[in-house]
Amino acid sequence: MSTNVNSEKVRDALKVLDSVARESSEDLEKMLRSDYKSFKRTLTHAVPKIEGALEEYSSAAADALDNARQFASEKAGEVAHQVDGSIRKNPYPFMIGTAVVGGILGAAIAKTIEHHSAASR
Repeated sequence: MSTNVNSEKVRDALKVLDSVARESSEDLEKMLRSDYKSFKRTLTHAVPKIEGALEEYSSAAADALDNARQFASEKAGEVAHQVDGSIRKNPYPFMIGTAVVGGILGAAIAKTIEHHSAASR
């Protein structure tokens, strides 16, 4: 008997929930439409602000890039001036270094040419 009573209570509760759901579906639909309109209105007002912020960011990024290029160019000029001064003061280490690098590159090129000649025979 308690099972039947519990089943009836569950059935009654489901009927009440179904009834409330049917009645409140219109309210829910109205609420969603209102929220959608509100969201659309907010988004419409926010778009110009977002576009403005993106333009400002783009401008700031371009300025930062220009500053970085200018800084790099200045530093490269300073380094080139220092290297030039160092070479003029004591050119022999640079001449020897250049000769060694040239010899290594020459040997590597000669070996590559020799390898390709042997492979094509």
